Amino acid sequence: MSIEQNLPTSRKIQLGGIALLVALGGADIATTYLGLQQGLSEGSPLAHHLMDNFGMLGGVIGLDSIAIASVITASEVIHRRFGFAATNLVIGVANAVAADNVINNLHLML
Repeated sequence: MSIEQNLPTSRKIQLGGIALLVALGGADIATTYLGLQQGLSEGSPLAHHLMDNFGMLGGVIGLDSIAIASVITASEVIHRRFGFAATNLVIGVANAVAADNVINNLHLML
C-alpha cells in the first residue's frame, strides 16, 4: 500500500489545496516579476524592502515564500484546534487571494 492510500480523504484535500497554493504562488511570482519588468511598481513596503536587499526576483520569491509558509503553518495550527473543515476553508481563502493576485497582475500588464 502506498502512503497516499493510507491518508484520509480530508487530508488529501488539504494537501491538494496546498499544492494548488504553491502553483498559484509560482504564477504570482512570474506575473509580478513580468509586471515589474514592464515598469509597474509593487505596492507593499515589505516587497520594496526585500527587492532592495535581494534584487527584483529574489524579493518577489522571498515575499511569496513567506506567504506560502505562513498559510501552511496556519493551516496546521488551525487543523489541530478546529479540524479539517476549518483548515480547508483557510487554504481555500488563501488560494482565492493568490488567484486574485495573478489575475490582477495579468490585468495590469495588458
